This record gives sequence, structure tokens and C-alpha cells, in this order.
Amino acid sequence: MASLHQFNLNYDAVEDRVLLRVNTTAGEEMRIWLTRRVTQLLWMVLMRRLEANPQMVAHVPADSRKSVMALKHKDAVDKSDFSKPYQARPATLPLGETPILITKLTVATPKPGVHALTLFPKDGKSITLTLPDKAIHSFCHLLEKVVEKAKWGFSLKLEDPEQEAPPPGTRLM
Repeated sequence: MASLHQFNLNYDAVEDRVLLRVNTTAGEEMRIWLTRRVTQLLWMVLMRRLEANPQMVAHVPADSRKSVMALKHKDAVDKSDFSKPYQARPATLPLGETPILITKLTVATPKPGVHALTLFPKDGKSITLTLPDKAIHSFCHLLEKVVEKAKWGFSLKLEDPEQEAPPPGTRLM
């Protein structure tokens, strides 16, 4: 599979689902439905992966990891470019024009800072997206916003880095 180029998340009120569209550098676009349940599960596993970063585990006390992760998240989001519009002119649609419904997902970390997110539909082939930490932070930022728009009765938020500073002497990577 070609490398990830862009991703886009939009809430569809008629479907009551989030539409994830992923573009690759080869001009492919995958269209994927995320339900409320899968969205919550996705958030949980991505947060666990970011929190389990070996540098974080080695250098940050367990009770400060969420705050440090929130600082790293804010920094990554601040450095991301959300101004470039999603390029919705795919050369090919390998999964078809109709979005596939994801029923299961897994996340692996083949090397530090890189995560393989595998999405499984009820029927058919799975899709694996390889995302570096920075892309996960950007994805999570967009996921926060789309869930807010969906008004599903829950929010996806990291701790506010302003609320609780890490203890003095904590090394921030």
C-alpha cells in the first residue's frame, strides 16, 4: 500500500456515523464508517499507545503521563497544518465508492513512535494505516472535533496541559 497522504473525518447525521476518508500518495482513497462504539474504542487504544511511548514510560512518572501527553499533543497539533483542504479526487477507490463499516480494530507499534492501525470490516479485507505519533495527534484532534459536532453525549479530550503541570524536574521529551 502507498503511504498515507491525508485523512479527513466528517460526521454524517443521517447515518449517525463518522466518515473517515484516507488518501494515499498513490491517489487511492478509502472510505470508512466509524460508529460511536468504534470511535470510543479507537480513542482509547490510541491514547494507550501514545501513553505507552518508551520515552514517556522511561522518563515520566506514571501519575504525570497524561499531563505530559497533553502537552505533547498540544505541541503536535500546533505544528500541524490543518489549512490544506482534503483532496477529494481519488484516482482509485480500492474499497469501492460505498464506505465500509468497521466492526473491530487493533493497534500495534512496530517501532517506537510508529503505529499500525488495522481496521476490520464485518466482511472483506482489513485496512492497515501506518501512523507516526504526530499523525496520531492530528487524527485525535480531528476526532475530538467531529465527536463534539456529533453530540453523542461524550467528549474525547486529553487533560488540559494548563490544569496540571508535571512535577519539577520531570523531563519533557
